[in-house]
Amino acid sequence: MRILFLPSWYPNRKYKTEGIFIKRHAIAFSKNFEIEVFFSKPIENYRYTFWEIHQVNNNLSEYILYYPKLSNGPFVNIRQSFWHLIAMCKLFFKILKRPKYSIVHSHVLTIKTILAYLYKKIHGSIWIHTEHWSKFLAQNKHQLTRTDKILLKILNRQCNTIITVSENLKKNLQELNIIKPIEVIYNAVNPIIFKPINNHRPKNPFKFLHVSTLDEKSKNITGILKAIDKLNRRGNSFIFTFVSDGDIQTLMQKIEKFVIDKSNIKVIGEVEQKKLSEIYNEHDCLVMFSNYENMPCVIEEALCCGIPVIATKVGGIPEVIHNFNGILIEPDNIDELVNKMEWMIHNHSIYDKNTISKDAYKFTDVSVESKYRKIISAITTKD
Repeated sequence: MRILFLPSWYPNRKYKTEGIFIKRHAIAFSKNFEIEVFFSKPIENYRYTFWEIHQVNNNLSEYILYYPKLSNGPFVNIRQSFWHLIAMCKLFFKILKRPKYSIVHSHVLTIKTILAYLYKKIHGSIWIHTEHWSKFLAQNKHQLTRTDKILLKILNRQCNTIITVSENLKKNLQELNIIKPIEVIYNAVNPIIFKPINNHRPKNPFKFLHVSTLDEKSKNITGILKAIDKLNRRGNSFIFTFVSDGDIQTLMQKIEKFVIDKSNIKVIGEVEQKKLSEIYNEHDCLVMFSNYENMPCVIEEALCCGIPVIATKVGGIPEVIHNFNGILIEPDNIDELVNKMEWMIHNHSIYDKNTISKDAYKFTDVSVESKYRKIISAITTKD
């Protein structure tokens, strides 16, 4: 069966981790389905459109269209909108030249999603949509534009099945009057890469880890740094490591501003998945102090490696963090974060790596692919 993936976010030559969770789904699902991904991305310093085609494996191909990203000049917004339209047209015409797809699967509701609707109308294919965006959470509903609301109506009327990556996002979409069937498939983690490693490293000092894009609005990096400073003042011995493909320079400026003793803070830039797995296993606890989230891949990765997590009660996180694998705290409560980090330093031994990792099997690509297969089977049988 041929499936067309139409993501609004996807890894590309400029942002290698943009929508990485969508690519992981594509890789997982390609074990039993032939998948072709079509994606477009504006990029600076180019005057024309051009294609990149990648063969990821025998069943997964990527067609990525790049087009100019404008930053200045007269009528820049109008000219950029023109390029967006050109890119969507080129993308769609190339899709129409490919052999017919039985299923069109869009990801992340944006204007690009309209291509999935058009393809269904032309070919009568099944339309599945997976939503990943925290924009549709209750606290962010005020951000929804008129276009978003129109797209939600189209999705509600025309899409065969909707998938979310957390029960929480499913609930929030239903509160936006989505009446279509909604299934939940977690983000996929490769268990061959992300697994416990018994490296017999020294137990001291205790090592905390944070992995993210460093987006202040969602990840609350300032709050984490203030907690580190308070934990230092209490005389605790620990190391805190940041790993990110985001703005490291801004992070360093914040460290300088909010932390007096900086000797126990390490900063690591972008790393490959295998190296990231090693980093998880070299640390004792992942810390996520987010103001809002959906279902962070990094929490799933840490749990697959058997690492306990301290995280806020936001988004889908409470669905996967329990007493045996971590601690939940209130968002933006720095004192609570400090207290739980201090508790973790002294009580970490109660957590069992293998128990945590075994429970995280539901995040593995094998598990999510199995659920996807069942959804496809149910849709095709019904239709």
